[in-house]
Amino acid sequence: LEQAGFEAVTSRTDLAGIERCSGGQWPEQR
Repeated sequence: LEQAGFEAVTSRTDLAGIERCSGGQWPEQR
């Protein structure tokens, strides 16, 4: 989850995703 989620978040949200969500599905789930 860290490799696939982190990379997916870095592409969608550099700070907003990694800073708030540590999984990788914060902007998509909301």
